[in-house]
Amino acid sequence: MRSLEVRGKTVMKNQGIFAFTTEKRKPGQADQYATNPVEVSEAPDAETAVPLHEHSDEEIARALDGGGFSQLKALEFLAFKYPAENRDSYFKTTVARKR
Repeated sequence: MRSLEVRGKTVMKNQGIFAFTTEKRKPGQADQYATNPVEVSEAPDAETAVPLHEHSDEEIARALDGGGFSQLKALEFLAFKYPAENRDSYFKTTVARKR
C-alpha cells in the first residue's frame, strides 16, 4: 500500500480517477496467508505456496489519504472459495479521486 501513497503524490493529475482491487482482511484474520499457485482445491505445499496479503479498511483509508486521494466508492465481493482450507476470500474494489 506504500506505493499508492508515493505514486499518488507524483503521478496522478488532480481530480484523476484511480480504481484498484485488494483482498479484504476480515477481523481476526492474519495479514497474509499461503495458497497454491495453481490448484486451490488442495492444501498449500510449503515449498511452492504463494503468500497473499490482505488489507483492512483502515490500511486502505490511510494509503488513500497519504496519496492525496478521496474514496468515491467501494464494493466488497466474494472472489474465491478455498475448499481445502474451508476459507472464503473477499475482495474489495475501491474507486478514488486525486484531490
